[in-house]
Amino acid sequence: MIAVARRHPARDAIISWRSGRRRRLTFDALARDVAAVAAGLRARGIASGDSVLLFVPMSIELYVVLLAVHHLGACAVFVDAWAGRSRLDQAVRAARPRAFIGSPRAHLLRVASPALRAIPRAIVVGGPWPLARIAEPGAAREPETVDRDAAALVTFTTGSTGTPKAAVRSHGFLWAQHLALQGHLRLRPEDIDLPTLPVFVLNNLAVGCTTVLPDFDPRRPADIDPATIMGQIEAERVSTTSGSPAFYERLAAWCRAGRRTLPFRALFTGGAPVLPPLARLLLETVTGDVHVVYGSTEAEPISGIEGRDLLAGVERGGDGLCVGAPVASIRMRLVRPWDEPIALGPAGWREWEVAAGQVGEIVVNGDHVLPEYAGDP
Repeated sequence: MIAVARRHPARDAIISWRSGRRRRLTFDALARDVAAVAAGLRARGIASGDSVLLFVPMSIELYVVLLAVHHLGACAVFVDAWAGRSRLDQAVRAARPRAFIGSPRAHLLRVASPALRAIPRAIVVGGPWPLARIAEPGAAREPETVDRDAAALVTFTTGSTGTPKAAVRSHGFLWAQHLALQGHLRLRPEDIDLPTLPVFVLNNLAVGCTTVLPDFDPRRPADIDPATIMGQIEAERVSTTSGSPAFYERLAAWCRAGRRTLPFRALFTGGAPVLPPLARLLLETVTGDVHVVYGSTEAEPISGIEGRDLLAGVERGGDGLCVGAPVASIRMRLVRPWDEPIALGPAGWREWEVAAGQVGEIVVNGDHVLPEYAGDP
């Protein structure tokens, strides 16, 4: 992002719309804000190697804070607020953050959470407490140097099958994920992208294209106001978009009812099954290409397929839903189902692989595949 800011300082990095209010931040301004907030966090005792819990909604402020944490060489921790108090406390205790940065509403969680109250430093961002309050303008832009294996980002599973598991992504992992995503998405620096999933914004910042944050609640992508989103798309001349099927199903259905089209060069969707009716709807309403991305918490992306090829596979018959070919950086095997941990013998995966045409389970390996959960290999 800093390199992009040097090459294209006046290019818009992030454009945010909230309740009709438009804000924009150039790459140069983003780099300055990140350095200033990083200096402010350092002055408050946050250092390289520390974990910092973030409860900031998808906004310009979120990415300034997230990049400032990385600028320091610290690790950003994200926990779903809706996971329930016991699971929230379990996740916070597992992450052991040194600081909690969140919106005023997020800080209300501390009333009911002993684990949140135990975090040494609490910083409020938003409302009467703007981010500029903790910034130190004029700070050096150069970030801390960290090892590629140093933790950069921690997220947690929902814990629906037990204790929440910590997925720890290193700086090397995030870079490998960026390369894998960019190899599949092929975004251009001149693109204006509308992503509905927060992690895709990091890819955009590395590519150097402009991000338009949609005016919606990311927790409820099916409840969007299509007219509002379409207004953003047309006003900002959005060329590409990536996000959840529920978001696009609502938006595309609204367009079809009004005999309108979605003027994207390319649309990428994943994170949930893309069934044939939605694939057909998107192909009818999107003027450019429709791509379906398959992945998981542990590996994103794994494979991809164009919408028209997905439908062609359905028409040919067969079981299941085609999710395309593996991305170039993924090594994949199809093995017989097994409920216990697999112990590989001298033959490796060969003795586990199923023959062509048989049903099996997917196992993957690659630089952007999590090797283990923290504390639960």
